[in-house]
Amino acid sequence: MTFILVTDGVQAFVLHIRHATFYIYWAVFPNRYLRDIAEHGLDYLTQVQPPLQDHINIHQSRPFRMRQPQQQADFFRLFAKLLCYIVSGNSLVPYMDESERNPYYKQVIGLNVSLTHRSIELTDP
Repeated sequence: MTFILVTDGVQAFVLHIRHATFYIYWAVFPNRYLRDIAEHGLDYLTQVQPPLQDHINIHQSRPFRMRQPQQQADFFRLFAKLLCYIVSGNSLVPYMDESERNPYYKQVIGLNVSLTHRSIELTDP
């Protein structure tokens, strides 16, 4: 099972679950690549000349074995940090960021998350 969280259209997070092992993957995509993919879809490699020459690094967290209580706790701490970052307004997630273009920005929804950092570290402590 795989869940995808896209933050600002440039950075994406993927939660991948395989049996009792969880992983978090993340990558940063260049704007040109995203524009070309949106425009050409499956025909990207044949329609875009030349295709993107930059490498896209896909990062992977360590595997979290959900049958081991300590690894369960480590995973949920990390996942909670990721969710708090997304809803804090510091990320550029559409309809969740602190920008004037966001119609919900000034509405109080009942969830107040404050972070001292504008980003999170997804590596192990």
